[in-house]
Amino acid sequence: MFQGKLIAASMVFRHFPLREAMKQVKAHGFDEMEVTVAGLFTPHFLHLHEMTENEMKEKAAEAGSCGIHIHALNIGAGFHPANTTIRSYHLQALRLAHAYNAEVVTLGCGGIQEGTDTIEGLKKIASYLNELSLIAWNEYGIRLSVEAPHRCTVSEKLEQIKTYWAYMPERLLCTMDVAHITFTGAPIEEVMQIVGNRLAHVHLRDAALGNSMIPYGEGKVDFANVFRLLEKYNYQGKCSLEFPAGEKMEDAIAAFEKGIQVLNEQREASAK
Repeated sequence: MFQGKLIAASMVFRHFPLREAMKQVKAHGFDEMEVTVAGLFTPHFLHLHEMTENEMKEKAAEAGSCGIHIHALNIGAGFHPANTTIRSYHLQALRLAHAYNAEVVTLGCGGIQEGTDTIEGLKKIASYLNELSLIAWNEYGIRLSVEAPHRCTVSEKLEQIKTYWAYMPERLLCTMDVAHITFTGAPIEEVMQIVGNRLAHVHLRDAALGNSMIPYGEGKVDFANVFRLLEKYNYQGKCSLEFPAGEKMEDAIAAFEKGIQVLNEQREASAK
């Protein structure tokens, strides 16, 4: 049976202050979590660009006071050549992750400027991520990971995923979200053949074809099969429960508890 650890993502409690999210995570028996930084969608760090070192230390102390270790930071935004501030934003994210003593920082898979050849665009993304991954590891001891596949990006469909990873540097790792794989209808077994040996983190969310925002147990993701595949590829890292629940705390808690139940049951089922 898959032995990796299930943790929570702050995205589950995205409508509430981060301290409240951590309190709920702790109250449900978790001691680790992933912090999602995704603009207004998960507005816990809208001022990341301007955060000082002292503010970062205060956020780390806040997590410690709640008895929570921040294992990973998911900042969503990826490299795009037209974005002149993206590098400074990514460096700030690495500093915040370092303050948290996090182990993984996940970026978006990046974009290609309109009119640019796909392969040339991927080479630019790869060059940037190679440099950033070296900074992440050499200066902060952090593993840089990219969420690819991801819906509506340059790494969405199976052939795009193959091409994307064919051009990425060997040291770059992958954060795999099974919801984005299911969204496009790609066979997870084939995606795992591409990224299974690169995994740094895993997002577990239910989904169906064309819909990656489905409550646990109501979509088409075969989580038992996912757990078997993670075991097959000897993945021993963390898996985030990552469903963005409603604006009422009782709804968020109910969705969180349902996710815990479904994923634990499916982990057990994977051993049968």
